[in-house]
Amino acid sequence: MALINHEKEITPEEICSRAKALRGYREKIRQIESTIRSQDIDEREALVLYVEAQGLIRAAVELRDFEKGKLLDSAQARR
Repeated sequence: MALINHEKEITPEEICSRAKALRGYREKIRQIESTIRSQDIDEREALVLYVEAQGLIRAAVELRDFEKGKLLDSAQARR
């Protein structure tokens, strides 16, 4: 999904791609949370999963910001 160096308008294909990515992120985050809660894992394994979930959450937030134009506005301001 290439959303970098894009003009102000987002295509329908990009919106669909973004929605699919967000669904995937949410599902993976739920799986991670469930594993941390229910599995017999040690503290190190839980931390690795926690960090992975944090990365997915950040990615989801950036996709939402991109859709709202926040990332485009800040990228254009730096040019």
